[in-house]
Amino acid sequence: MDIESQNVDSKAPAPATLSLRLQPVDMPGSLNLAAIMASNDSLAIFRKFNDLGMLNILCLQEELTHLRRRLFDLISPEGKNNLSYDHNPFDNQNLIDFDVLIQDGQSPERRLLNEIRIKLKEYSEHAIRRRESLLSCC
Repeated sequence: MDIESQNVDSKAPAPATLSLRLQPVDMPGSLNLAAIMASNDSLAIFRKFNDLGMLNILCLQEELTHLRRRLFDLISPEGKNNLSYDHNPFDNQNLIDFDVLIQDGQSPERRLLNEIRIKLKEYSEHAIRRRESLLSCC
């Protein structure tokens, strides 16, 4: 049996081929690229803006740090002067009145806590997406 007959007799499937219909469009730059990418979903390419994504997360982190400080200033039994950077009014030595945070929806503490929740949700969503993006590339 010669090589030619081996190939003909083989029942292995033919290799898959990618058929791309890339037809030049009479449009400038980005419009032409958009038309090509629209012709086949596998050709869609988007920039990640990794540096801006990381900067955004760091800015959100700083905003949360500032909001945390403001909340601790409001609820700390020692007052603002005794508050260190690592001070946590939620630990057992500095018990706070949680009623202030949960009952009165109009108190400054409650309004600030609501602001923190919104910012924390935004921060978490961005951080999770960034982490997933970094893990999916490798």
